[in-house]
Amino acid sequence: MADKLVILNGYFELDGTPYSDEIESSDLNSDLNNPNSTTFGDAGVSTFEPGLETNQCSVGAVFNKDMSTGLHPYLRANKGTKVTAKVRASNAAESASNPTASFSVIVPAIGLTASGVGEVHKKSLTFTVSGALTWTP
Repeated sequence: MADKLVILNGYFELDGTPYSDEIESSDLNSDLNNPNSTTFGDAGVSTFEPGLETNQCSVGAVFNKDMSTGLHPYLRANKGTKVTAKVRASNAAESASNPTASFSVIVPAIGLTASGVGEVHKKSLTFTVSGALTWTP
């Protein structure tokens, strides 16, 4: 049986700055929009055409106690702008077994908090990916 990948310390970067120490989860999703091309002459079955790829990156952030440093002030200062993001399964060096996905994202607007009294300051963030994903190596 093949070895399983266990995520212990993922890598997340925005605009050249790593924020891995503030991220507890990440999810990079891709989807293809396959438009329906069925006509009434298609023998009563649906047909589809290849469509456009849509990508989205979601991260679970745990913000620093001092909210004047780290990811939170970066998000506040750059909301609505397009920046380069990079993710990989491990914080280890990029390699064939630990490839990096690079892509452009639009920085989301965020509120102050999504946590209750006595809880760790966490926030779930969704970044819209603009354009294609690039995988290296």
